[in-house]
Amino acid sequence: MLAPRNPRYAGGVKPADLRWGEIEASLWQCGYAKLPPLLTAAACAALIALYPRREPFRSRIEMARYHFGVGEHQYFDYPLPEIVRELRERSYPPLAAIVNRWGDALGDEIRFPAGLAQFTAQCQAAGQRKATPSCCTTKRAATTACIRTFMATWRSRCSPSAS
Repeated sequence: MLAPRNPRYAGGVKPADLRWGEIEASLWQCGYAKLPPLLTAAACAALIALYPRREPFRSRIEMARYHFGVGEHQYFDYPLPEIVRELRERSYPPLAAIVNRWGDALGDEIRFPAGLAQFTAQCQAAGQRKATPSCCTTKRAATTACIRTFMATWRSRCSPSAS
C-alpha cells in the first residue's frame, strides 16, 4: 500500500505517498486497513516525549473510568504539534473522499467537505472549537488481548486465503 518514498519528508512517508485506492479497498473488504509507518523513530520519540507534559494537551481521559479499556488518552490543544497538524491536513482529503463514498453506499446525505479548512470551519460554526487530535497510551497486555480478539473475528473474512 506504499508508493515510492519521498526523501524530502523528514517524518518518513507522506500521506500523499500512500496508495489510497488500496487502503479504501481494504476498508471495504475488511473494515480496516494496515498502513505502513508514517513517522521516523525520531518523530515518534518527539511525540512520545510530549505525553508526560501538560501544556500540549487540553484534557486527559482515564479510559477505564469510561469502560474504554486500560490506559489513557489526551486531547492536544492548539497550536497542534507540527507533525500532527501536517498529518491531519494531508490525510483529511483522501479520508473525506472515502467517507463520502461510504455515506453514498449507506444512503447517508451528510457530506464531508473536500478540505480540512472547510471541515474545521463547519465544526467551529456548530460550536466545536477545541482541538480533537489525541494521543493514547494503553497497557500492552490488555491491548494485545483486544487486538487478538478483534483479529480472530476478522481473520476469516480478511485473510488472503479467504479471498
